Amino acid sequence: MPKQIIRYQCDFCNRHYSKKYDAAKHEKGCLRNPVNKSCSTCANAIYNIDAICGVTGEWIFVKCRTVKHCKDWLAYDFGDEY
Repeated sequence: MPKQIIRYQCDFCNRHYSKKYDAAKHEKGCLRNPVNKSCSTCANAIYNIDAICGVTGEWIFVKCRTVKHCKDWLAYDFGDEY
């Protein structure tokens, strides 16, 4: 008979964990959490052939380089769409 299990899921990237503590720890540093002001949530990110920053011109998803709390970060302006 199958067993029910409980998992904890990040509200931003949908990763899941077996322990609530681990999920909460991940959520605080998640690159898709707007509080962290990373490239994943920045309006300056340009996605064409390569993902680049519209301000600095640098590639934004480079392995082993994480950008958080960027001084050039810009929130999306959704206007009256929502």
